[in-house]
Amino acid sequence: LALVMTLSLATVGTNAFTDDAKINENYAEAVQVLNGMGVFKGYEDNSFRPTGDITRAEVAAIVYRIYTGDVTDAQAKMYAGYGKFDDVNTAAWYAGYVGYCTNAGFIKGYGDGKFGPNDKVTGYQALAMILRAVGYGKNGEFEGKDWELHVAQVAQQIGALVNTQGEVLKNPASRQLVAELLFRCLQAPQVTYTPAFGYTPVNGVGDKRSLGQKVFDLKEVGEIRTDYGRPAYLWTYKTGDKSTVIPYKPLYTATVAADECDIAKALGLSRPAYVAEAWLDGVDVTATTHLSGSNDYIDLAHPGLGTNLVGDQGRITEIYAVKGGLSIVEINTYFGVVDKVYGTYTDKNGHKTTPYIDLTVFLQDDKGVALKGVQAEGFAAGDYVLVTLDRADNNLAALAKGAANRNTTAADVATVVAAKTIGAGSIAAYSQRVCNDITTVADSQGFVVGTVTIGKTKYNDADKFYVGYPTKADTTAYDIYDDGMGNVIALVPAENIVNFAVINAIRWNSPNMGTTIGGYVTANLTFADGTVANDVVVARVNGDAPRTADMGYGELVSKTTGLPTVSNAYYLNGEYYGHIVTYSVNDQGQYSLWLTKGHTDNAAIKDGKAAAIVKGKSTLYIESEDKINVAYADNTTVFLVDNGKYGYEVYVGYNKVPTINATSICYLVKEGRVQLAVIKGSETDNTEFAAYLASAKPAYVKVKGNTAYNVFNLYKIGTTEITEVLVPVGDTKLTPTKTGFYNVEITDGTVN
Repeated sequence: LALVMTLSLATVGTNAFTDDAKINENYAEAVQVLNGMGVFKGYEDNSFRPTGDITRAEVAAIVYRIYTGDVTDAQAKMYAGYGKFDDVNTAAWYAGYVGYCTNAGFIKGYGDGKFGPNDKVTGYQALAMILRAVGYGKNGEFEGKDWELHVAQVAQQIGALVNTQGEVLKNPASRQLVAELLFRCLQAPQVTYTPAFGYTPVNGVGDKRSLGQKVFDLKEVGEIRTDYGRPAYLWTYKTGDKSTVIPYKPLYTATVAADECDIAKALGLSRPAYVAEAWLDGVDVTATTHLSGSNDYIDLAHPGLGTNLVGDQGRITEIYAVKGGLSIVEINTYFGVVDKVYGTYTDKNGHKTTPYIDLTVFLQDDKGVALKGVQAEGFAAGDYVLVTLDRADNNLAALAKGAANRNTTAADVATVVAAKTIGAGSIAAYSQRVCNDITTVADSQGFVVGTVTIGKTKYNDADKFYVGYPTKADTTAYDIYDDGMGNVIALVPAENIVNFAVINAIRWNSPNMGTTIGGYVTANLTFADGTVANDVVVARVNGDAPRTADMGYGELVSKTTGLPTVSNAYYLNGEYYGHIVTYSVNDQGQYSLWLTKGHTDNAAIKDGKAAAIVKGKSTLYIESEDKINVAYADNTTVFLVDNGKYGYEVYVGYNKVPTINATSICYLVKEGRVQLAVIKGSETDNTEFAAYLASAKPAYVKVKGNTAYNVFNLYKIGTTEITEVLVPVGDTKLTPTKTGFYNVEITDGTVN
C-alpha cells in the first residue's frame, strides 16, 4: 500500500512540502505555484500547514509580493512609515507590507484607525485585498453594508471561486484557501475604472493580461511528460524556482489486470475513446503492441465489447485524459538484492562522495541484471529491495522484444525501497497463470492469476515473480517477500540465525601422524546465539571430506588437490578463523560446514578489513575495499569478540558490546540489520594510560563516518610502539598544544 501511495497517488508539483498529503487536492496547484514563485512561503521545517490560520498582516505581505514582484522583500521596509493605522508599529515585521498596501489602496481597516494585523483573516477580507490589486473596488463597492456580497459577486465573475464551493468565506480562512483565492485572482485580467465606462481592461479593449502575466510573466505552458511518462502541465514565471510541474490526476488506477470493457465502465465511457499514447516503465511504447505479460494496449473503440487485458498483477496501471485521447501509464515493480554499499566518504581534501549501492535486479528471470552505482542510502549488503524503473529514453528499437530486454542502467532506477516479508513456510501447492499467451484474446473470466500456497495460506503471484518461482511442492522453508501490493514477488530460502556459527579452533586428529587412516577433524564452535560446542566432529567442509595438511597450513581449497585440508595444529588453520560459517548436523551428530572465501555462497555475509564499534551506538563503520561502509546493529545483534585464546566473548546488543577498534570483521546482515558480527584483532578503547607525545602536530587526518579526526601519535609508557589517538577536528578542548607526558582516557571512542 505504501508503494502504491508513493507511486500512483501523488497530485502535487515539484515544489513539495513535507505535509503535502494534508493539502486539499483542489488547492494543491495554487499552493505549489505560489510557493514556487516565492510569493506564499512555507515554514522553516519545510511544512506548509495548509489548514492553519493566517493573519491579516500575513495576507498583506503576500499581496505586496504579488503586486510588486519583490518576492525577496528587499524593498518592503522602506514603506514601514506609510501606514495609517494606530495598531501598526513601524518597527513590526509587517509594517512595510501594510504600509505599501494601505498607500496603494489595497487594504482597509476597521474604520476606527485599527487594522488588526494579528487578527485572523476571513475569506472575504483576503479576496477584497487581492481584488483591489487587480483593479476592482474603485467604485466603493467593497465598502459599506453589502461589501461582502459585492466581493463574492466580482470573485465569481472572474472565476476566483471555481474550486471553493462550499467554503464559508465569512469565517477565518485557512492558509490553503487563501492561496487558492490569490492564485485565481492573479490570473484574472487587470482592470481600471472610470465613471463613464466602469471597469475596462487596463490597456484597452481586448487586453486580457493578468496581474500574474504583467508582474511575473506567469504562463501555463501546456502538457509535458514527467516520471514514468505521466502527463502534467507546467507553469513558468521569472521569480523563485522559475517553474512548477502539476501532475494530472489519473482517471483510473489499478494494480491488477482488467479488460477494456471493465475499464470503459469505470471511466463512464458511452462511446469510443482513443488511446493516444502508452508508457511502460517510463518508455513510450505507443507504437508497439503485445509488449509483455498479458498486456495488450487497447483503443477502447468498442467499450461494450472489448475484452483485451490491460495491466497485470502487481503492475501499477494509470489512465489519464490528455490532448488527443487517453494515456496509459504502467509501472512494474521488480525484486532485487543489494550487492555492495558505498556510503558517504570524505577524502583528504574534504570532498564528499554521493552514497550509492550496487544492485542485482531480476527483470525477466532469476539470473538478474547487475546495476552498479545506484544512488541510494540506508541499505546494507544482502538487503532485499523493491525497484521501479523510469527508462525515459523512448528507445522503441531496443524494446522490440519486450521492455525487459532493453539494456537497463543504474540511471534508470527511479525508486529503491526495502522489501518486506509477509510470512514464511514451505510450498504446499502452486498454480501457474492461465492465458499468459498475449496473442489470444481472453476476458477477465478467462484470465487466471498464478498462485502459491505457503503452509495453509494462498498468495497471488506478482507479474515479476522470478526469484524462487515454484515448479513443485517443496519442504524447504522460505521467507515470502511481497511487491508492496500483497502479491508474492520472491521466495528466498529462510536463513535462521541459529544456522550460523564461527570456528573457535579446528584441527586434524589422527592416531597415525601424517596419514588419513583413522583420522578425523574436530572443531570448537561458537553459535550465533552465543552458546559453545567443543570437540564436535566435522565430516565435511564445503561439501567435501577434509584431508590432512600434516603440519602444513590448512587450506579451504588445496593448491594440490583442490579439496579442503586441515592441519594437525590449531594455529596453522588460519583460513578457517574469524569467518561466519553455515552448518548442518546429520543424525550421527556430525557437522558439515560451509565457508567460501569471499562468502559467495551467502550474499548476506560480508567481510571487512577493519571496523570501528562504539558502545551505545547502533552505527558500525566498516572499512572494505578502501571505502567506509555503514552497517547498523540493534539490541539483538550478537557480537562475538575474539579473546585471543581460540574463543570468543559474547555480547548481545550494541549497548552491551564495548567500544572496539577491530582489525577484521565478518558480519551477517538480514533485513537491514547486523544479526551476527565476528570480531578479530580487537582492541577496546575503554582504556586509561600515560603516554608521551613527541609532536603536537597531527600525524594525519582520518575520516570515520561523517566525522574527521586529527590522529596524534603517542608512546605508552614502557613501550616503543605508536598508539594512535583520535581527536575530532576543531575540538580545541581536547587537542594537545605541546609535547610532553599526558594521561589519556578513552571512553566509548571519545578522548577525555
